[in-house]
Amino acid sequence: MKIHGDEWTVSNPFEVCHGNDCEKNVEEYDFEKGQSYTIYVKTEKLVDTKLDYEYYVMPSFSFADKNYKENASSDDDSMYLRSSLYLISLLLLLI
Repeated sequence: MKIHGDEWTVSNPFEVCHGNDCEKNVEEYDFEKGQSYTIYVKTEKLVDTKLDYEYYVMPSFSFADKNYKENASSDDDSMYLRSSLYLISLLLLLI
């Protein structure tokens, strides 16, 4: 991650708990149907001693099935949604 031109390395933010069994720094996890899980995404404190700043960051993340493939129709749907949101934002600005 870059902040004010400086490169920072942050740790993996994921922790998955199945009951009392927790696994940290999760990159991949197999969920079982019908089971209950808790997913934690932690923030990390970065201290910039040059500028005397403290940053609390949460790295970007996403959830997806590793075998998931998007089809063309979902691309059209997301484009329609984005266009609609831009139009609504523009209308709100004009009001």
